[in-house]
Amino acid sequence: MAEVQDFSFPFPPYHVQLNLMKKMYDVLDKSEIGLFESPTGTGKSLSIICSSLTWYYEHLKSNEKSLLESTEKLKKDVSDLDVGISNNGEPAWFSNYGEKQKIAERLDQCSKDLELLRSLHEFHSAIRDEDVSYDEFDDLFAKLHDEYADEENSFLKLRQPTQIIYCSRTHSQLTQFISEVKKTKFIEKISMVTLASRDALCINSSVRSLGNINAINDSCLKMKNEKYKEEEEDDSPTKRKNPKSKTCPYYVHSRMRKLSTKILSSVIDIEDLAKLGASKKTCPYYSSRKALPLAQLVVVPYSTIIDANVRTSSQISLKNNVLIIDESHNILNAIENIHSSRLSLSEISLVAQIMADYIEKYKQRLTPRNLLYCKEILAVLKAFRRFIKNLPCDSSVVLSINDFLIKLSIDNINIFELVKYFETVSLAERLCFFAKCSSGPRVSGPLQFLENLESKVNCKEDTPSENVSTTTIYHVRNFFKALNSENSLGKIVVKSSPNGSYIKFLALDTCHLFADFVQQCRSIILIGGTMKPTQDFNVRLFNTDVNKDLNIVQFSCGHVVPSNHIHPVVICSGPNIEKIEFSYKTRLESNVLSELCLVLTEVVNVVPGGVIVFFSSFEFIDQVCSFMQKQKCFEKIQQKKRFFIEPKSSADCEMVLKKFAAACDVKMGDSHTGALLFSVVGGKLSEGINFSDNLGRCVIMVGMPFANVTCVELKAKMRYLSKNHGSFFNNYLEHMCMKAVNQCIGRVIRHRDDFAAILLFDWRYSKDKILEMLPRWISSNLQVSKNFQSSLSSIKSFFDYHHKNF
Repeated sequence: MAEVQDFSFPFPPYHVQLNLMKKMYDVLDKSEIGLFESPTGTGKSLSIICSSLTWYYEHLKSNEKSLLESTEKLKKDVSDLDVGISNNGEPAWFSNYGEKQKIAERLDQCSKDLELLRSLHEFHSAIRDEDVSYDEFDDLFAKLHDEYADEENSFLKLRQPTQIIYCSRTHSQLTQFISEVKKTKFIEKISMVTLASRDALCINSSVRSLGNINAINDSCLKMKNEKYKEEEEDDSPTKRKNPKSKTCPYYVHSRMRKLSTKILSSVIDIEDLAKLGASKKTCPYYSSRKALPLAQLVVVPYSTIIDANVRTSSQISLKNNVLIIDESHNILNAIENIHSSRLSLSEISLVAQIMADYIEKYKQRLTPRNLLYCKEILAVLKAFRRFIKNLPCDSSVVLSINDFLIKLSIDNINIFELVKYFETVSLAERLCFFAKCSSGPRVSGPLQFLENLESKVNCKEDTPSENVSTTTIYHVRNFFKALNSENSLGKIVVKSSPNGSYIKFLALDTCHLFADFVQQCRSIILIGGTMKPTQDFNVRLFNTDVNKDLNIVQFSCGHVVPSNHIHPVVICSGPNIEKIEFSYKTRLESNVLSELCLVLTEVVNVVPGGVIVFFSSFEFIDQVCSFMQKQKCFEKIQQKKRFFIEPKSSADCEMVLKKFAAACDVKMGDSHTGALLFSVVGGKLSEGINFSDNLGRCVIMVGMPFANVTCVELKAKMRYLSKNHGSFFNNYLEHMCMKAVNQCIGRVIRHRDDFAAILLFDWRYSKDKILEMLPRWISSNLQVSKNFQSSLSSIKSFFDYHHKNF
């Protein structure tokens, strides 16, 4: 396609936005993989929307033109085969019969595809006028399938045109993206479907009241299955409706068809979709999935697209589709977390007791096979418990799945059959109901002995929460599913600790887990505000060690803010120490902490508004605060800034942020110039929080937040990387560290008129290989200062300039 200049941007784009859109369009047009870095405040969402949808509509036109040309050519080829005499003297129509049949088949397929494209175009135009009947909807839906099977499974033979699948981490991020779509002219013609969890879309109050997402899922599926049974009974003259069956009153096909067309004709976010479903008394969850095959743009959360089972049940097809993953700096962690599964010792004990009580109560009513399955599940749980309790206190072990099952002496039990049993009879839901009706499990016999024993040893169980019985049973089911994974995909980590013993399946082979996307998608776009270092994606997502021919395009656009609005400085020294380093060994030395106190005192004197200081852990914050209190450093700081600390509980963060924001809102005559906030790298405030304008005039990184290398899970991951990606392994810890740093410093500079200082306080930031891992918009303006007074002078000059000019 020719180079596009007009992307239908809602206002004149900045140069960096135009460059981003052109590059993304080019990647999509060439069916490539793209890694894009676009800082917050550069209009990233609008750039994604305008470039991808411009390409999409050009692609549809090009596709239709190509199919039309192919159809005409094939018609001519068929006609030419009927003319003349062949070399052997026979009529051409006779001797060319076999070849003619092959061409005729291709012609038939081209004609069908062309008809489908035109039908879709007519459909998407008609729904804007709400001029689509149920029959037209179903006819077009049927055209998308080679065989129109039942409504739940027909997607398996989908032959639909290309879709754009956009995904992000949270529902709120998806809602924000949809609000940006509404700002563009594409709102007038795009058919978009938003997929969300039942937790967000279920309108059945009796199901929503269950609270736990697993319980909601199971209850919904059970009601839907009952609905199918009812419909079968209604169609059969020999069967009567079961009066005890409990179906969902909102799961009605005729109403869902109508709601599906409404969804496709409007750009609706998750909250409005739930409200629309409630007003129509129709299930928005299944209506959105019914509309999915006819959508041009599909908006989904990470969790729906990454998990293959959820993706299949949601009827999402990857084949020939474009996948855009926003906020994708986190995608590797998301893949690992979604495919990993953890059980604490207390969870294992609790479910084992519930299972034992369930068997005892229903052993006379269960079939022999079902009783066997229940006993095998109990045996596996007891084996888990026994294995953990036999470990020395404060120790751990890492095993492959096969070795783990052998060591537990349960390799003779078919875990696959147990998972199948969990699903077939909705065992998790039954056990939850049984536990609630029993008012908590009885504890007696051998289990009581073990409980008493645990209270006398150092390695105690985690204390179960009040609602642990309902959520824990689903955790057990998920862990059993994880045990069915291929042996090479991950490791089993077993840890015995006074702070809580557990057993965990740790997913490690992210390349394998992402392979379907690489193999099936037409194009993949990974984009985020801070993507560096990008080698992680190349090695652990796209497996470039093996896929050497894979074409991965990397693009980092500049910031929309002028360069004089950003003041990044590496502070290598303190007022009295020439080379400052906050390593784990040196960070608590009194002279190092004294330097930190002096630097913070000086910085708050020259920086207006809010100052956010990031530390590697809550423990380090506590140690720093204790030292500052002894040195009476707080008294000096609080003469200029009100002081706040990020709370360890996420529930308290909002209140602290409100107080911090109020303190940063400085009025004329106030004695304070703003506020100082101590935060934790990887904490609630280090990602997704907007410290724009006066909330974040300065961000300080104290030291380099390297991961704890003694962590058993990190050790397992390091061994895996060393074995499978040797060259990458050497820099992995630094990559982890700098990804975290880049997220923290990205909390400030949120729009074109914003300005802030970014201070990296540790000489190690001055190393060349570390500087290469910083985003381009920071590294291109970075100053490396080996003299603190010169650093302080430059910071003061920066804010003096902005005070005069803004």
